[in-house]
Amino acid sequence: MRNRDVAKALLRQYTPFRDQLRGLKRYFVPYVPNAAHSDFALNDGLAMLAAIRQAGGPVAGRVLEIGTGWTPIIPMLFHLGGANAITLTDLDRLYDETSAPSAVALLRANGERVQRALGLSGAELEAGFASFAPDYLCPWNPAGQDEASVDLVISRAVLEHIPPGMLTQLFGELRRIIRPGGYMCHSVDNTDHWQHGPHGRGLADFLRHDSAGLRWKIASLNKHGYVNRLRHSDYLAAAADAGWEIVLESAQVPPETLAQVQRMQDLGEVAPQFRHYAADDLAATATLMVVRH
Repeated sequence: MRNRDVAKALLRQYTPFRDQLRGLKRYFVPYVPNAAHSDFALNDGLAMLAAIRQAGGPVAGRVLEIGTGWTPIIPMLFHLGGANAITLTDLDRLYDETSAPSAVALLRANGERVQRALGLSGAELEAGFASFAPDYLCPWNPAGQDEASVDLVISRAVLEHIPPGMLTQLFGELRRIIRPGGYMCHSVDNTDHWQHGPHGRGLADFLRHDSAGLRWKIASLNKHGYVNRLRHSDYLAAAADAGWEIVLESAQVPPETLAQVQRMQDLGEVAPQFRHYAADDLAATATLMVVRH
């Protein structure tokens, strides 16, 4: 984590009227999805659908997505894949009249791949685009959601931004919201978000910093940049402790990230709070888990 990254965290957190300025910018300059990020979302969404089916869970009924963001690529995939109703949620309002058309444009550009993955004809794909009419809850409070009102909860690149204590509460609350026999599917980005890009220091670099240290505390002040640094095993344990049955789980461990972690371990550079983890757990850059109520 560079000094400029810490400075940016402070600046973003304490910029006056930040949320209002962002909304004003969006009004005059429509959001343009990042093509690479959208491709990642498409890949992850198809992997999530495949994982749920492999785990024996149907894609049907009402699907609720935690943290939809700007472009509803993944919930639209689940709609195309058989969900009868979609609920989108956010803490800050990001979804607007440009969001669904942006998702349609990306999925249409990858139409043949989507059709093959979901077993759809071209006409069925277009009909699915036209019938996408989600509910949008913002700001979403899970405590206000009706009991047993959802069949499947999904999230992508969201859980890593939730503090550990709040994540434990969320997993417990979702057991009330999801009907018995229902499922959750979460795709988690376990990487050092500060190091994304060509000049990054490696996707496990943030494991050098202790949570009690001033540097990490300052970096975590920006609520939009906060990451909890939980590892793959932590998410599985949190779900199991909340009473969920883990049906399927997998972790991506790139060789270069594993090598980075092993070097850090050999040099004593891993923060004390992470020293009890196995190297492959620390090096897991992505978590995919399907759990059942």
